[in-house]
Amino acid sequence: MIIYEASDVMEVSKEIPYHCLYCNDCCDDYLGWGYFAYQGGVVFSFLGIDGARVEKILDFASITLNKKSVPGDKSALVPAGIRIGSPAMTTRGFTEKEFVPTADFIHEGVQITLEAKRLVSGSKLQDFLKFVAAADFPLLDNMLNMLNLFSINNIFLFGRMHD
Repeated sequence: MIIYEASDVMEVSKEIPYHCLYCNDCCDDYLGWGYFAYQGGVVFSFLGIDGARVEKILDFASITLNKKSVPGDKSALVPAGIRIGSPAMTTRGFTEKEFVPTADFIHEGVQITLEAKRLVSGSKLQDFLKFVAAADFPLLDNMLNMLNLFSINNIFLFGRMHD
């Protein structure tokens, strides 16, 4: 159990209005990489991948986000977008300094997802999940490298390491 002092809560609450500004910086990055932003999420369907696959790859690297349904999805189980919880990131102590590298890590996860989807033999989500969970997954080194870099920068979406 974590107990917060009132002063800690006040400090975090001062940052909450800024999460929108931090998101704008990240959104600029996503748009620069050719992604499409839609109502608080990022859409990947035009890349030939979906949010469910991106969510799984990033989950392996301890980066937590959610798949997000967007208009035009064929299935709610395999939505085209992801939702990045910027308010949750802010309440965990993220500032602009952490938002921008997090966007870079998410982009790296998308690139790994694209390559994994190209390598997998089946087209179903179940085939993809089995492929990336295998011990001989060819992109495992890429994912472990991303996890190591993410950890080295003291960025954890489940809670930021304090100095």
